[in-house]
Amino acid sequence: MRYSLKDLSQLFSRRVMLLGAAQSTLFATLGARMWWLQIEENKKYFDLAEGNRIDVRFLLPQRGRILTDDLLPIANIIPKFEIVLIPYRVRELKPTLEKLSEITTLHPDKITELQEMNKHLFRYAFVPIKTIHDWNEATKVSNRLYELPGIDMHVGHERHYPFPDLFSHISGYVASVSKRDQKEDASPMLKIPGMKIGKQGIEKTSDKTLRGQAGSLKVEVNHLGRVQKELDRVNPVSGKDLHLTVNGEIQRAAIEAIGSESGATVVMNVKNGAVLAMCSTPAYNPNLFINGISHKDWNNIRNNERAPMNNKAIIGQYPPGSTFKMLTLIAGLEMGYVTPDEKIYCPGHYRLGKGKFHCWKYSGHGYVNAVQAIMWSCDVYFYELSQRVGIEKIAEVARRYGLGTDTGIELPFEKAGLMPDPAWKMDRYGQRWLKGETVITSIGQGSVLTTPLQLAVMTARLATDRKVMPHMIQTDDRPPFDYIAEANPDITNIIREGMFSVVNRPGGTASAGKIQSEYGQAAGKTGTAQVRRISKSERRRGVLKNHQLQWKYRDHALYVAFAPYDDPIYAVSTVIEHGGSGSRAAAPVATAALRKTFEVYGLNQDAPYVTKTLFS
Repeated sequence: MRYSLKDLSQLFSRRVMLLGAAQSTLFATLGARMWWLQIEENKKYFDLAEGNRIDVRFLLPQRGRILTDDLLPIANIIPKFEIVLIPYRVRELKPTLEKLSEITTLHPDKITELQEMNKHLFRYAFVPIKTIHDWNEATKVSNRLYELPGIDMHVGHERHYPFPDLFSHISGYVASVSKRDQKEDASPMLKIPGMKIGKQGIEKTSDKTLRGQAGSLKVEVNHLGRVQKELDRVNPVSGKDLHLTVNGEIQRAAIEAIGSESGATVVMNVKNGAVLAMCSTPAYNPNLFINGISHKDWNNIRNNERAPMNNKAIIGQYPPGSTFKMLTLIAGLEMGYVTPDEKIYCPGHYRLGKGKFHCWKYSGHGYVNAVQAIMWSCDVYFYELSQRVGIEKIAEVARRYGLGTDTGIELPFEKAGLMPDPAWKMDRYGQRWLKGETVITSIGQGSVLTTPLQLAVMTARLATDRKVMPHMIQTDDRPPFDYIAEANPDITNIIREGMFSVVNRPGGTASAGKIQSEYGQAAGKTGTAQVRRISKSERRRGVLKNHQLQWKYRDHALYVAFAPYDDPIYAVSTVIEHGGSGSRAAAPVATAALRKTFEVYGLNQDAPYVTKTLFS
């Protein structure tokens, strides 16, 4: 077919128009696409481009260990796998977290919490989501990280307490940093997500020694937050290990001796002040606090009437009962208001004005001298002596031997106890001191309060005439303790003889305190402290026995001792809450701890064996 020139011109025009239309459509499409990419998708691709950048990450140091003298790691480090959120790497957090919850268990409340936190987080923060210790579960999450933008997994380490029943009150625990912690400590480390600091025990008081120094890591990451390569690293500096004076074998023996009772025991070396054991029962599990304790676990602890969170050795404040009587006797002997041989008659009670104060032995002890007063624990002897001496002198002697003030032990929240006197009462109550209060204070009742650690210090000072002070962190050689300037050996020898008689002579109140070994004999003193007032009507009806009362109304049982008698090395104190008789409940516990101490250290006056390298 032949086309005319006109036809060819028309055909060419149509093709040009079609081609032009096609080109226009193509350019329009390209233009629209460019507009879409540059305008509508600008933020998305800007974020992706920004995502391919250099990232700086903080590296938490490994916390130092806490070890006993026999190298038990009471606070250790174990590996962990931590799922973390990188806030600026994820656009929509909720779908990512929901996907994560399909792979590993994630509570809905945690998802809500993270969404709320994400609004206020530092954009380069690494926010812990979940800690995993199971290798299989960690592998499962790791294999599907490609589905979870903004989620990463870090291999790290975590605090662990392998012997919670033995050392929880000594070690304490670590937990997450609070806003209050950040106000008290301006260290930048405390702002690093996942940072844990000491909250109780040695963990708290030695936190800066144990925590170390943070490091940093500079890496190149892609838009999903995946590391492409490492550019620079400053390694963290691990915290220092801390060696304690406490011995694991002695600690275990003391706790096993206490058994299911609620109480505390302290064993000390009187030569150097080293605390060889410090037990408080019941214990708690510090591992529960590391990543946040559950409401159920916290309520179980909080509602326990035996207060497992309290370190009773330094926080528990108890009337010392008859363990206080040695101090009243020292006051009387120093002032010359009684001589060692003078005998005071005990008919079983003591009258002061219209008041009548009873001896624990209803029929009385008859005529009693100084050594017998301690050996038999005659209340009337000390009632009479208190009126001769007066409260000011008794209080002065008590403070000299460590009561009424904290000891400075390397643990937080220690209580100072209370040694009352007229000035204290006037300041506290606006009332004058009464003679009857001096009577009951003389036997360790009334307002006087002590801690088990203070009682151990008191016993160590009675045994040595020196200003013994306790410590539980090993250090270089300490200077010897100064002598108590006011101490008169002629007087303190009477006290020590009385304590020896308590344990080793017929009629003494603590035959359970005997130590049958080649290491010598012990000297001690029992105590039974009332926690309720016995009324006149109850005395007429007959005083109820401890087993007839609710646990919280029973007497506290106490015992203090030192050994060997001839050259003291160790002192021990035990308080059994609401345990009743000191001779039956407390003395066997303290004696078990002393026996184990001799088994471990013998007559080594430098115990514990101070390590050459104190901080490794």
